[in-house]
Amino acid sequence: CGPGATDTYYLMGNYYGISNRYNSYLQGISDKVSSGTTIDYRPGFLATHERRNKADWVTWEARWSDVTIAVIGNSNYTEGEEGEAIDSENSGDRPDIRLPKVQLDFLRKAATDRHGKLITVVTGGSPIDLKEVAELSDAVIIAWYPGQEGGLALGDLLFGDADFTGRLPITFPTSADVLPPFDDYSMQGRTYKYMEDEDILYPFGFGLTYGKINYSDATATLSKDGLHVTATVGNQSDKATVETMQVYLSSPT
Repeated sequence: CGPGATDTYYLMGNYYGISNRYNSYLQGISDKVSSGTTIDYRPGFLATHERRNKADWVTWEARWSDVTIAVIGNSNYTEGEEGEAIDSENSGDRPDIRLPKVQLDFLRKAATDRHGKLITVVTGGSPIDLKEVAELSDAVIIAWYPGQEGGLALGDLLFGDADFTGRLPITFPTSADVLPPFDDYSMQGRTYKYMEDEDILYPFGFGLTYGKINYSDATATLSKDGLHVTATVGNQSDKATVETMQVYLSSPT
């Protein structure tokens, strides 16, 4: 469910070319299921506005489904650097990082008395307040704007044919209230490197996989040949996985 499941505009970022082929999220999911599996799709809600028809088939069906996949989030209709987001009152700028109320209201209903799992796929190109989304969902996937093959990639990940290896390239604060006013180009108080407020939702570099990875025996040795960092990395699960190892360096002040 969700309009972004079929709208290919949810696959594109600000800077993109036009392709003769796009694979939506719904296509990627339907391409993976077995022949005996039933898929039902309905948009369920409008991205930013209340629906006129109040009849709700989606959340009722979600209560009887083994898995409900809800595609929510932002798109180029509501955010963007080029000023042409046609569903934005601020030319693509966002006054806060919350999702539209209609999306959260829908997710609350879908999460009520459900029989199976609720997987929430979140699209967008900037930080989003996901605190309640994470509480309502069994799993949350940040899809960003993955491009023309994004639907097939999501299908591979959801069905375990690929492992989640991405890590956040930015920090997700709990709300825009913890950020300083954007009066200048100073980074003080912004981004993972300069943000002093510890009230954050997901830090820079955060990301989960299907495996359970642990690190031990990490050492850093400085010699005439440079800095050498070593660590023991182990997979404590029975699921093969790819781990994105990260090392952070800070220059002396």
